[in-house]
Amino acid sequence: MIFHYLQDVKSQIADCNLLGDKGYISADVQLDLFETARIGLEIPMRTNQKEYRLQYYLFGKFRKREETLFSQLDDQFLLLRNYAKNVAGIFTRI
Repeated sequence: MIFHYLQDVKSQIADCNLLGDKGYISADVQLDLFETARIGLEIPMRTNQKEYRLQYYLFGKFRKREETLFSQLDDQFLLLRNYAKNVAGIFTRI
C-alpha cells in the first residue's frame, strides 16, 4: 500500500531523492516510487535491521533542520492542537 500523498508526489516530481522517516521503510513503497518516477527514497535504517548501515551524515543534518523547523512552527501556531475539519480551516488558523 502506498500512501495517498506519495501518489501526488509521483505525479509532480521525478528523478530526485527524497528524505523520509522510518514509516516509509517498506521496500514495496520504495520500489514503486523508483519504478514509476525514478524517485529515490532515503530512509534511516533501524539499528536492529539486517544489513544495517549508517545514513549519509548530510541527510541527518537536513533531517534535524527540518524537524527543528516543524517543531518551532507547531509551537508557534499550535498545529497539533488544531480542531480544523479540513485544510482550509488549518490555513485560516495559520
